[in-house]
Amino acid sequence: MENPVAQETSWIDRHSKPIKWVITIGCYAYLVYFLCHFEYYDEFAQRLATWQPVDLLYLLGVLLLLPVNYGIEALKWYLLARHLDPRLTYTRAYRGIMVGLAAGFFTPNRIGEPLGRVLEFPAGTRLQGATRSLIGSSAQGIATCLFGLVALMVWFFQYGGDRSGTMIWAATAAALFIAVFLLLPSLSHHLIPRTRGNVREIAVTISEMDTLTWTVLLLLGCLRYLTYALQLYLMMLFFLVDLSALEALIAIPLNYLLVSVLPSVAFSEVGVRATCGTICLGPFTENVLGGALASAAVWLVNYVIPMLTGTLLTNKKRQDLQKP
Repeated sequence: MENPVAQETSWIDRHSKPIKWVITIGCYAYLVYFLCHFEYYDEFAQRLATWQPVDLLYLLGVLLLLPVNYGIEALKWYLLARHLDPRLTYTRAYRGIMVGLAAGFFTPNRIGEPLGRVLEFPAGTRLQGATRSLIGSSAQGIATCLFGLVALMVWFFQYGGDRSGTMIWAATAAALFIAVFLLLPSLSHHLIPRTRGNVREIAVTISEMDTLTWTVLLLLGCLRYLTYALQLYLMMLFFLVDLSALEALIAIPLNYLLVSVLPSVAFSEVGVRATCGTICLGPFTENVLGGALASAAVWLVNYVIPMLTGTLLTNKKRQDLQKP
């Protein structure tokens, strides 16, 4: 009987070129659609018409943090996948992140990213690579939930009156998230004898992760979270959203927590993020529109620019393969 992993990788091998074409055409088609249907041109124009020199520093800070943001993600990917592909370097890992972003642009909550990341992996390792990519995404999700739950506890403590029960629930949930994530390799090891096929391969892959790597992934997830949270704060300053330090420490994590739990497709996220920005910033500022614009602008920087980069890298790789 043919190995399930071989079946999976052979399917990817047979369809890798069409997949790359779909990624490229879909991304550029979306960009045209987005530019034609964007709702905030007037607001952006009004803000740009009143800019001050200091505002350029805010935008420059957001742009400079972009490579830092995905540099941390590339480091996570390198630590996860370096044993699967001897050719993998940090630079190749960074490129894989960009291609994965493009591939995940049309799937719910970007679950197609692992496929894009492993397209160039050797046959027989792609299922393990996709599993390890999901592990990295889980670490990022845990970090988002942790900061969001802490912000929720601070909000109840500061503004909610006597909400001791809610605070205990949030603290317990945070501890449970950390415990389950750190114990996942051990739990997967016990599942191996009880599973078969692709499920068994996934359990084996997770069980091979050591505790140190698992902990480093969680710490890198927290560091990356702080990076894009700072991007959002700088963008809110650009759009004149007046928040105190405490209000920002509450509103920004709650915003990302709400975005993370809402199902969406990446190309529709700009609307979701603008709405979440409105909801989470509404209790703290009258400039709700500025919060929505800041959320949309950070999304443009952090996803559209890397998406287009990913399509260019996909095309370059295809052209390199066609050269004699």
